[in-house]
Amino acid sequence: MTELTLDSFADEATDSAHVGNELLRHLHGTDSPRRLFDRLHNEGTLHVHFPELAALAGIPAGPEEYHGEGDALEHTLRVVEAMNDQRPNDVEALLAALAHDLGKALTDEETLPNHYGHANRGVTPAVELADSLELDDSHREAMRLGARLHMRLGLIGEMGDAKVVKVAEMLRESPLTPGQMADLRVADCLGREPEGEFDRELVESQLEAAIEACESVGEVEVCDRHGMDVEDIGSEMSRQNFDNLIHQHRVETFRDLIRE
Repeated sequence: MTELTLDSFADEATDSAHVGNELLRHLHGTDSPRRLFDRLHNEGTLHVHFPELAALAGIPAGPEEYHGEGDALEHTLRVVEAMNDQRPNDVEALLAALAHDLGKALTDEETLPNHYGHANRGVTPAVELADSLELDDSHREAMRLGARLHMRLGLIGEMGDAKVVKVAEMLRESPLTPGQMADLRVADCLGREPEGEFDRELVESQLEAAIEACESVGEVEVCDRHGMDVEDIGSEMSRQNFDNLIHQHRVETFRDLIRE
């Protein structure tokens, strides 16, 4: 098998799975992850294997008073670099950073330079990019959650407890840790001009406590508390109502943990 070079990223004939593998190798070993994407963008070939990323070029990153750094592509590449500064060659964390703002390319022009709802919109292009490169489930999930959750991270200090637990429920079985997610928000702040402010320790500690609550409260624990049998789920109580009950108990446990 011929080893890929950087030039192969610009070749439409290059097998996508090989490009995906080479991307992972690049992220794992480089001291500057944006170098590859800058080269492809400058050569006009970023769209060949990274169309979702290329679509960010020319799209304002946000209102100029918060995003004076340029377009959404420049912002994204700054975030990737900032993530690498914090977590050198941490592939999952770098993929989350790479995918975090892909939804901005889908913003209605009438709402620009604002990007209301771009986190939810970003899930589809994040997954599509991961799938097109034939990345494995762990890398795919890191990109999906990077897109979906990055905006919520900055709001955790203002969220209600139930919403923090909801974030934890999405994270607890994912490849991303609370520390990686907190660093994603830090990188997002550092990738702006002027740089944003962010309480990293608060977010990491809140997520860790919420995940601990989720892991300590499941079907068995809730059934024991309510004198139920797991087999009763669906007959004595609907699945949705039972899931809501689990969530309620997790929120209560989370509150107890953060009071300690």
